[in-house]
Amino acid sequence: MTDSREYFHAVRDATTNSAIFDTLAEISSGGEIHLVYVRGNHDMLTDQTTLEELLPGVEFKGQIDGLGSYGPVDGVMMEHGHRYDFFNSPQPLVNPGHILPPGYFVSRLWAAGMEAEADQEGALSAGETDGGPFGDKEYTFPLAWDVALIYSEAQFPDLVPPSLSDPVIIMTGIDGYPNPFSFDGAREMYVNGDIETLWPDTQDGHGVQATMPVAISILNGHSDLFVQAQVEYLENEGRGIRIVVFGHTHEPMLDVFPPGENHTSIYANTGSWVNEASAGYIGGSAYDVRTFVVYTPAVWTDSDLDVVTLYQYNLSNDGANYEAVKLAEESLDVGQIP
Repeated sequence: MTDSREYFHAVRDATTNSAIFDTLAEISSGGEIHLVYVRGNHDMLTDQTTLEELLPGVEFKGQIDGLGSYGPVDGVMMEHGHRYDFFNSPQPLVNPGHILPPGYFVSRLWAAGMEAEADQEGALSAGETDGGPFGDKEYTFPLAWDVALIYSEAQFPDLVPPSLSDPVIIMTGIDGYPNPFSFDGAREMYVNGDIETLWPDTQDGHGVQATMPVAISILNGHSDLFVQAQVEYLENEGRGIRIVVFGHTHEPMLDVFPPGENHTSIYANTGSWVNEASAGYIGGSAYDVRTFVVYTPAVWTDSDLDVVTLYQYNLSNDGANYEAVKLAEESLDVGQIP
């Protein structure tokens, strides 16, 4: 591989992924279901040309490099949520011409560790994380980076190189980086580039209205993002958003704002489809996986209710097949919303 395009084609052609991409391509090119694609932090380097090669007919929603959002109807906003996460938000200012954030490099180690441990043990224990790498504390970037690496080393001692100055992170042209990185080299790139000083400008460039300090934005990578959804959208009457759907946190969620029966907005998190035994590795405790959100607008059903439903794709009671199981549901009477 020599660039990001070749990287994503290799991802598409991998044995574990090809059947999924084939199915999505059938949907995107079939003309019956409108397939929309919004970037996340693990695929922020995709572009419209590459995506259309992989999924012909898909609608690409990428307004800024590494980001995207989608509003199927007025008053609804759907995005991945990494925009608000200091470690995983695209970072175009530290090294102009590149957008990979620091979380990319830690994630490479984490993913390799999970894969290696799963190969060795058959599954990962969801109860071994003991709160995740950050817990309830607040960190500046250098300390948060060091804590993440220490935590990774504790989880996967055979994956962390003997010297963090060894160039073990193979890039092969991803984001325009042809040469390998060391973990110390990646850390110093962001520190020397004043990533913390640039964070307010980074958020402004990403269109964030409710900007957050570095410490809170680091913790956003380990929260349910409900507070961020509130301050960014639901409390901001000028934006006119009543329903927000994020992903990113891996933890499924459905809640209303303000709390109670007289709520005027809904926040949903789609959760994830990570391996069930790995579910505790992100937030420190186990949670449901294979989850998804269905939004049914009132305007599409000729009713007064916007309905948001959280489902889990799970085994049926008889264990014979999988089916969608409703976990939670909330609705808004759009006729009563000012």
